[in-house]
Amino acid sequence: MLFVIGISLIWALRPVRPNVSIVFLGYTNNPSGTQFAQFAVTNLNTDTAQIYLPFIITQKVETFSYGYTVPRQYFFNTMLPGGANKQFSFPAPTNQSQWKLQLNCYPLVGIRHVIRNASALVMIHLNRQFRTMPYFLESKWIRGNSNITNNASSEGTPN
Repeated sequence: MLFVIGISLIWALRPVRPNVSIVFLGYTNNPSGTQFAQFAVTNLNTDTAQIYLPFIITQKVETFSYGYTVPRQYFFNTMLPGGANKQFSFPAPTNQSQWKLQLNCYPLVGIRHVIRNASALVMIHLNRQFRTMPYFLESKWIRGNSNITNNASSEGTPN
């Protein structure tokens, strides 16, 4: 009976898909002349979300994305409280007619998150298929930087 209650509690406390906005702010140059893409990420939830590992998608075929991670010095792993935003930039993809940004996001929902993680440690030993995976959030497709305009924007929504 206690086992059934525990499993029910884990199911009821599962993470919900985060509501995070990814906005392309435009292209800019750094002092050395390298072109950078600028983004703003806003957590539209009331709970904190962990956002990390930016990935550039250059082509998407059915369920598989082709692309690459941004250079290592531009990686980030941030805890974004509800309602907060963060701006960041990284070198813009070159020789691409279009591309988009993908971020990994894991919702952190207070005590629900603590209980879920504690329960997950037990469940992983009982069932190897139990996993807590991040959500992939993507921006809309962005035009390549051959015709740079600082006014260009693209708002992303979670998939």
